[in-house]
Amino acid sequence: MRDKANESTVINVKVTVTESGGSFNATYFPPIIPVKDHDTLIRFHLDADTPTEIVVDTVTILPLGQTQLSDPEISSNGKKVEVTDKNTVKELFHLNFTYKNKHKSAAETAAIKDSSKADEYPQVDNDPPGARAASICADEYPQVDNDPPG
Repeated sequence: MRDKANESTVINVKVTVTESGGSFNATYFPPIIPVKDHDTLIRFHLDADTPTEIVVDTVTILPLGQTQLSDPEISSNGKKVEVTDKNTVKELFHLNFTYKNKHKSAAETAAIKDSSKADEYPQVDNDPPGARAASICADEYPQVDNDPPG
């Protein structure tokens, strides 16, 4: 029997990429990834509708310098990316994926790379467990001034 207390939440994101006119178009499902638990693993998978020659080249997390999401790990075949989210701070992150055609030369790839950034890249919406309870309490119960006279 597995210990539920030590298991991380896993969120799978389906990615479909097409190449057209020298650029890549990507869609993500879900496009906004709600994270509710601490230490959540987010897995991005290029789905079966993505041509086999298209792979993930780079992933950049914005804002730069953030400390909630781990450095993205791109699988050796370029078809999967994993990121671990600490989810201890309520914040919104943007992930910028670039793609490449593994059968094209370095010069061809460099030309496409400049145009491969998706306009609507996925977002990670951190909502830590304690943040919801704190905001509910603050909204429902008025502040008490416990400063006695005198």
